[in-house]
Amino acid sequence: MVELTGSSSDTFYCHSCGGLINRNSAFCTWCGVRMLPASPPQTPQPASLQPEPVQVAPQPLSVPPPYAPSSFPPHDVDFTPPRHSGIGIASCIIACVAFVSLIATSVSCIITIDQDLDPTGVGLFALLSIGLLLIGVSIGIIGVVQSNRKKLFAVIGLIANTLMLLPILTILVVGLLATP
Repeated sequence: MVELTGSSSDTFYCHSCGGLINRNSAFCTWCGVRMLPASPPQTPQPASLQPEPVQVAPQPLSVPPPYAPSSFPPHDVDFTPPRHSGIGIASCIIACVAFVSLIATSVSCIITIDQDLDPTGVGLFALLSIGLLLIGVSIGIIGVVQSNRKKLFAVIGLIANTLMLLPILTILVVGLLATP
């Protein structure tokens, strides 16, 4: 607990951090230390019980004390919350676009098989979807390792892109291995 001291009748400086606080505050608004009211004035003692004053030469201060008013704000810490990662948001958007692209690829594949059309367009569309997913995974990894940013969208984008990419790559590898 810290005792309140100060020069003004309405404000005081906290002995813990030097923050300027209101006289009626129960806690320091800067560091949260509980404040005690200033000690009551002492009654004068008889001259025979008072100690003799000691003469001390004043020493110049080279550094102001930490509770000096010139040192405010007491902390040089930025208290703003971290923002969402733009790269992570891009990874989520790519996952959504790739999902729609995969759905369109599946539908066009079914239509192509039913109507005996050339499957080249479907193959190119599937490769485009795989490329989007690879980019989404890469951007998701970058968003996860990015410092001073929230990682929610980066993690969601990374998981979504990976979950769509793994089955497609598995099917491609199995197809390549099965071909003579």
